[in-house]
Amino acid sequence: DLPEPPADYTPPFRDFSAAHYPWARKAHHSGLLEGLLEFEPGHKGAYDFWANATRGEACVLLYNLLQSE
Repeated sequence: DLPEPPADYTPPFRDFSAAHYPWARKAHHSGLLEGLLEFEPGHKGAYDFWANATRGEACVLLYNLLQSE
């Protein structure tokens, strides 16, 4: 039940999948990806949405989700 971002919102990652990009865009706009190193200001890496998430990444996402309720 994440809210739709504004139509002009562009996340800091490219469209990587027609099926998954809209969900990742919503997650980023809602703050669920905050705290992941690849999305920190000045970081030059790119998050690999197709790679397995580490325990730390999963914890960050779950923590952010719990904080949003």
